[in-house]
Amino acid sequence: MSSKRNMRKDLICDIIRQGKIKNQGQLIKQLQNRGLSVTQATISRDMADLKLEKNNRGFYCLQQDLVLSKLVASVVKEVKSALNQVIILTTPGSAQGVAAAIDGAALKNVLGCVAGDDTILVICEDENSAKFIKDKVMTLINNR
Repeated sequence: MSSKRNMRKDLICDIIRQGKIKNQGQLIKQLQNRGLSVTQATISRDMADLKLEKNNRGFYCLQQDLVLSKLVASVVKEVKSALNQVIILTTPGSAQGVAAAIDGAALKNVLGCVAGDDTILVICEDENSAKFIKDKVMTLINNR
């Protein structure tokens, strides 16, 4: 796969995670706003390769983000942060699945996770990244 294609897919992932994209036309416009000219056929292939799915509100999401959302909503009990670290408390036996979903989602600025039975330690690059992750998990919990 070419580096141009990889760059375009990374940009698509960023756009999908940041915005509310409901159709290919909106995605093409966002890419054009960032200086990337693409055809509908190219976007269609990229979306299939990335396994984009629509959530229950009709917005495109990355498949791994949907998995993370469903897991967090069903098993996470509490989230705490300190400096560049986030602690996620889950129901017993669920921490490893949630940590694997966090790893699979490849969230920016997350260096890694360590999971026990019901606790996950997420190490982030800095305090702002930890706050972002904590807020993201809290949003998913509150949207149950």
